[in-house]
Amino acid sequence: MQSHLFIKKLSIIALTLIMASIFLWPSTHSYGNSFITAKLKSQGTYSEILRADDIDAYYQVNCSAGELLTVSINYSANFDLNLYLYDIDPTNDLIDSSTMNGTYDIVEFHVSTAGFYYIRVSNEYDNPNNISFTLTITLQQDLVQIPGFELLFVVFSILIVIELAIFYKNRKLIKIS
Repeated sequence: MQSHLFIKKLSIIALTLIMASIFLWPSTHSYGNSFITAKLKSQGTYSEILRADDIDAYYQVNCSAGELLTVSINYSANFDLNLYLYDIDPTNDLIDSSTMNGTYDIVEFHVSTAGFYYIRVSNEYDNPNNISFTLTITLQQDLVQIPGFELLFVVFSILIVIELAIFYKNRKLIKIS
């Protein structure tokens, strides 16, 4: 009788500990559920799952001034995720967003001020299923671009073609005379 009572008490204690671990311990998501709890990510590719009971996944990335930040998500055609990039300091500004229908979204930002930038992946239609997606974060040193440089390249290319045409025309005139 004593051993039966002991096993009952032990079972109740074990069940209580299991229930407490499920409800009281913090979640082990690879993402946060707000800007405050956003998970820090570095450059790389991550396989993620947005759980059915979550609408958004939040991440943060630390960027240096002069970098080009590119963030993309790739997911199944059965779902529609959207991608948002924010500068939280000082005013929670939305920097860029991609809300295309399809299986791929991308945002880019030329970082002028070093700091943390926040990524939000959103399940816009509140789909009741877990959604697997691939998150890719790329940081590259941004090349300084001179405004109008492309036009300058085109103008010089045209001038070179004209000069070559004149050169070959003059060369034929010299041979004929």
